[in-house]
Amino acid sequence: MLIRKMKRGDVPGVYEIERECFMSEAWAIEDFYALTEDLPYCAALVAEEDGKPVGYIAMSFAADEADIASVAVSGEYRRQGIAKRLISEAIGIVKPARVFLEVRASNTAAQELYKSLGFRYIGVRRGYYTNPPEDAAVMRKDCVE
Repeated sequence: MLIRKMKRGDVPGVYEIERECFMSEAWAIEDFYALTEDLPYCAALVAEEDGKPVGYIAMSFAADEADIASVAVSGEYRRQGIAKRLISEAIGIVKPARVFLEVRASNTAAQELYKSLGFRYIGVRRGYYTNPPEDAAVMRKDCVE
């Protein structure tokens, strides 16, 4: 499994993963092309297996804080530690003091993954998700002590 910077050629495969995982709330394909433009405030990585993307992460950052905007792994590759590696690699590249994320309140599997990486629950964003409507659990990881 190779984890590397996302390239334009990865976008169709990454977009397929996005649609598989997030269906009606999937980002537009143009959003992923924008992630490949060497933005000074964004880190976008892809997990590659046999030459094709099987997972990705998009992280934005400013000053000493970062936000995981999206992380997803294709269904057949889940539960293999890929999301954990993507998150750890992105944090290692960005080196923020704190990282934030939002996750569906009902997505306990993802919340357990984030907890295993040192994230903790800090609050709720009411009505954050729209299709279907749901609150988001807000989590934070302190990277420096």
